[in-house]
Parts: sequence; structure tokens; C-alpha cells
Amino acid sequence: MDTNKDDGICVPDMSERTEPQSTKNSLALAVAANWTSHVVFLVSGFLLPRMIDRTLGRDALGVWDFAWSLAAYTSLLALGVSSAISRFVSRYRQMRDDEGLCRTYSASLALLWASFALGCAAVAIFVSWTPWFLEGSSERPLTPELLTLARNMVALLGLAAAIQLPVTVYSGVLSGCQRFDLRTGIRVGCSGVALALMIAALLAGAGLEWVALTYLVSELAMGVLNWAAAKRLCPELCFHARLVTRAALWEVLGFGGKTVLQSVSRMGLYQTSGLIVTYFLGPAWLAVYSRQRALTQFVYKMMSIYGNVFTPEASALEAAGDREGLRALVVKSSRFGFAIALPFVVTFSLGGGAVLRLWMGADYQSQAVLAILMLGHLMTFAQRGTFNILIGMNRHGTSSLWELASSAGSIGLGLLFVPVLNGGLVGAALAVGLAVLVGGGLAPAWIACRVLEIPFARYLREVLPQPVLYVTPLGAVLAVCAVMFPDRPYMQLGVGLGLGGAVTVPIYWRHVLTDSLRERFRGRIRRYAGLVGFRQSVGKSTGAT
Repeated sequence: MDTNKDDGICVPDMSERTEPQSTKNSLALAVAANWTSHVVFLVSGFLLPRMIDRTLGRDALGVWDFAWSLAAYTSLLALGVSSAISRFVSRYRQMRDDEGLCRTYSASLALLWASFALGCAAVAIFVSWTPWFLEGSSERPLTPELLTLARNMVALLGLAAAIQLPVTVYSGVLSGCQRFDLRTGIRVGCSGVALALMIAALLAGAGLEWVALTYLVSELAMGVLNWAAAKRLCPELCFHARLVTRAALWEVLGFGGKTVLQSVSRMGLYQTSGLIVTYFLGPAWLAVYSRQRALTQFVYKMMSIYGNVFTPEASALEAAGDREGLRALVVKSSRFGFAIALPFVVTFSLGGGAVLRLWMGADYQSQAVLAILMLGHLMTFAQRGTFNILIGMNRHGTSSLWELASSAGSIGLGLLFVPVLNGGLVGAALAVGLAVLVGGGLAPAWIACRVLEIPFARYLREVLPQPVLYVTPLGAVLAVCAVMFPDRPYMQLGVGLGLGGAVTVPIYWRHVLTDSLRERFRGRIRRYAGLVGFRQSVGKSTGAT
């Protein structure tokens, strides 16, 4: 493809372009592809903490969690660029504006390389602060060996987070092209290999440093593969320093800055609450709190993956001026969001203690903390699609500010509940649950309804009652099993999920799945049954001869 090189700017010649490359997946397939990657993270999140606890102890697991809490702050330097480039790639390809596409790409890449340099400096500061933080107000001081381990872990995991900054541009390009299947395949492959190597390192007694180093290398490999896929899928991408103008930088920052407010809010809600627990209660109690938080974040991550697919779709509808389509998309995403999230919230709120006993042991069980976190997050889980629709419309700034304000309130409540009122882990969970209900749940729903002129009461009537009704039998069965089998987690979960699922699955099949999804499932079952029958017939024919 020829390019126009006037003034030294590399821009593809649009006169040769006929139609943009068709790369769009259906929303259902995109959600399925994204959830596939979550399986690896689920396995990793369940296996690694258990193995660290069994091989190195609860203090070492607390150090691992602490290092993640500090390293996560480096990701704030991503500045929301990934969501910005996802939106602008989708928008500019829809408009067939290759010049705008290359301008956004160049500005995004320049910003994130600068962020990488700042991230490395931030990691050095975190490493120097680590001993002071771990020797805070906790009752039991850490050994010199654990302090050294903590410094090494913060350095390795922080560097891995810094490496992610510049390469996140390319995962954003894949999302903007709506090739979630390709992005998921890369992530699943790299993460699966990394998980296997991490487990091997622990079994061989190599220590946590080797586990963190393996993670660092896997993130680097994932970035290289995303770069190769983005360049092949979107060959019109072209970087040139002269495209990095002040206007281009402000375009990316103006959009991404609204999204990064949500990232700052998440740090206040999750990582800062963990640091409060570490400082006042110690890393061993952080290990307990982090397991409750991990189950909550598992559901949050799954719902975020669900919500991410709505950003390019909303951007395309907004570019076409289809307000009615946007209204329908908000209602549909919220209704399905509640339908997906409620079974998890009910299961973990009523049976989470049994899950933790089977997963980590009785020492890590804290049913009250888990129930507070899950119930406080319910509205936020369901609104991940709504928030991403606001991103696609570039109307998410106010919602992000609400989350930021709620996060600040959460820090204040945590400092009140944990050390002053001696609320312990329950106080930390309550501070997070109240804040996320307001900032992450109610705020985006209200703002989307106001922007799209949807009456809020009608919106709630359309999205909430039916999912609650559908999940009621599951909740009733789990509550009865929790009373009948309080000290038998296998029976509690087996009977509860077995009987509850036997009632809930047919309800979801009949009332939640769309006709097209049901037909797709039937088609897959028919193809699988046909393949099995064919293999059996071939086997019989071979045996007869």
C-alpha cells in the first residue's frame, strides 16, 4: 500500500482504500472470548496463593500481596491510554480516517514511553519505602529475611507493571478492531505458560523471586505478541514524531484522563485498603483480607471483561448518531449484567465461607467480610457495561469523578473503622463496600440515564426485578444448606449448588438467553453429537473389518 509522505508524515493513501477491513465479532462472541482469558487468571488466582501458603507460609503470602498492592500503583501511569486508543481506533476506522488513526497511535505511544520512565523511578521509591511500611503499627515485626524478600518482590513486580505501560497500546488497538478473540488467545497462551513455570518454581523450592521474574518475562512476551498482531491486523498504523502534536496529546489525555480517574479510584478502594490493613494489622492479616478481596475481584474482573466489549459498539453508535440504539444498549447491558453477577454474589455471600475453607483452609475464612464486599459490589458489577458505554460516548468523566470522590471517602472510612473503632477486617470491608456502591454502581447508572434521557425509575424496573426473581431459588437453597451443613463445606456447596443450579439453569435458559444464543448452543450440541456418532460408526466399521 502506497503512503503519502508529504512533510515527512507517514499516512496511508486513502484513495486506495475501499472498505475498512471487517474484523468485528458479535458482542456475545466477544464476551465469550474475553471470558476465556479469565479462566487462566481464575486458575492462577486459586493455585498460586494456596501453594505459596503451603510452601512458604502465611507471612510470605502477605508479602506477595503487599508487593502487588504497591506495584499496582505504577499502572496509574497508563493514563487511560488503552481505553482511549480502543475508542479512537474503532471511531477512526469507522470513519476511514487513517490520518487521525496514526496521529492517535503516535501520541499514545509517546505518552506511554514517558510513563515507562516515570514508572521505573516510582518503583525505586517504593523499594526504598518498603521496610518502613512493613514495620508500621503491626504487632509482630517481620524478620530481616522477609523484609529483603519484600523489597525484591516490589522491585520485580513493579518493573513488570512498568513494562506493561508502553505495550498496552497494542492491546488497545486489538480491542478497537474488536478482535477480542485474538487478544484473548495471546493472553491465555502467555499466562498459561507463565502459570506452569511459576508452579514449577515453587515446587522446586526456587522462592518467590523466581515466581515474580517469570511473571515479568511473560508480560514482556505478551507485549511483543500484541505488537505483532496489531501491526498485522491494522497495517495503516504508523508512528512518526511529527504526528505527536499538542492537539493529539490532549485528545488522548482528555479522553484517557477521565478513565484514569477510575483507576485512581480502584487503587483507593482496593490497594490502599490493603495497605491500611498491612500497616495496622500486619501482612499476615493482609493475606486473609486479600483472599476475600480476591473472590470479589474475580467477579469484578469477569464483569469488566463483559463490559469492555460495549465500548467500541457504543462508539460506533455514537458516531452514527443512533441515540435509540444507545438507549437499548444501556438497558440490555445492565439487565444481562445483573443476570450474570447475581448468581456469583448470592453464592459467595451465602457459601463463600465454605469456598474459602476448601481453597485456603479455615484460617482464611471470613464470611462476614466476603458478604459485605460482595453485596457492596453488586450494583458495580452490573454497571460495567453501562460505564463502558459512557466511555464509548466520551461521557464518562462525571462518573469517574464520582468514583474518585467515593474512593477518597473509602480511605477516610478505612482509617476510622480499622485503627480507631477497632473494626479489623470487617471495618476495612465496610469502608470499601459503601464507597463502591455509590461511586461504581449508582453513579454510572444515573449519569447514563440522564445523558440518554431514560427515566431512572423506568430503567430500574426494566433491569433489576427479573434477574432478582431468577436467582431467588438459588439463594434459598444455599441459605438452607448453610444452616444444615455449617461444618461440612463439601456438602454445603455440593448440595446447594447442585439443587440450586438444577432450578436456576432452566430458568436462565428460558428467560435470560436470547433466541440466537440458544440456537447457537443447540447448534454446537448437534455438531458435537454428530461428531461423536461419526467417530463411533467409524470405530465399529474398523472393528468389523
